[in-house]
Amino acid sequence: MLKVHDISVGGCCLLDSTEILGPSVGNDVHLVLRWPDGPVSVHGRIVSRVDHKRHIQFLNLPTARMEELKKAIAPAALGFNVRPTMKTVEHGPTIQAREMWSSLQGDTVIIEDHVHRLAHITLNGIQFTLYKHAWPVKDVSTPLTRIELAHLILFLCNIPQPSELLSALIAHVETMSPPEAQ
Repeated sequence: MLKVHDISVGGCCLLDSTEILGPSVGNDVHLVLRWPDGPVSVHGRIVSRVDHKRHIQFLNLPTARMEELKKAIAPAALGFNVRPTMKTVEHGPTIQAREMWSSLQGDTVIIEDHVHRLAHITLNGIQFTLYKHAWPVKDVSTPLTRIELAHLILFLCNIPQPSELLSALIAHVETMSPPEAQ
């Protein structure tokens, strides 16, 4: 199994350090893309090779999967615009936020210093609350679906130059498993 370095609606970039796909540009390849509801077989073509990266153009990605991919890429793209706006200092007024990150579009990540909550995130105008020992919620109390959690992870993972605190938050969220009822 090759790791995905980057993905878009038109194709992907795979890491191929052992040259499983070979060195040649122009070769057709068969890919199996794994989705939450099952794998999809896709034909592609190697259109570029740079060191151990193979840039693959999708030739027959089903339209429904293309739409799903667009929805998944959207939060990741928003993450690119988030920048740090505040970090905790040892002096000055006391606040619950340890770090704040924001974008011009209004997306925010506020990492808290709270006994139960880890962070508040606003993404596309929707508020999410992440807890230390409970499943995250949106708005006030609606549990996130697996897809919503995946979108939140994509958003967080694409924030450039994350701090140690943000990296720890991302690691925590990536290890979450949904409650049995979902």
